[in-house]
Amino acid sequence: MGTLVVDVEDSPVEVVAADRADVRVTRWFDGIAYGGSTGARWSMEGGRLSLGPACSGPVSCGIRHRVEVPRGGEDAPAITARTANGHVTVRPASRRDRS
Repeated sequence: MGTLVVDVEDSPVEVVAADRADVRVTRWFDGIAYGGSTGARWSMEGGRLSLGPACSGPVSCGIRHRVEVPRGGEDAPAITARTANGHVTVRPASRRDRS
């Protein structure tokens, strides 16, 4: 897979190694608009995964992500995480995730 750059804005993200050959993203989002607009954005271009909220105006937005990537072996990507006002946690899968 090469290198995966996870670029996150205004969102906590957890990157987890899993028994899979592709990348899987799970998103939790909650938003209330007080005259503005709420939403979430994501894109995958080449080896760059971009995640974050798409909220504008007077709003309340809550968002978080979990990114599952291939564990070890030839399918495992090198991971670089970049964040703007977010928190990134990278961990190997637990035994529970392997079953």
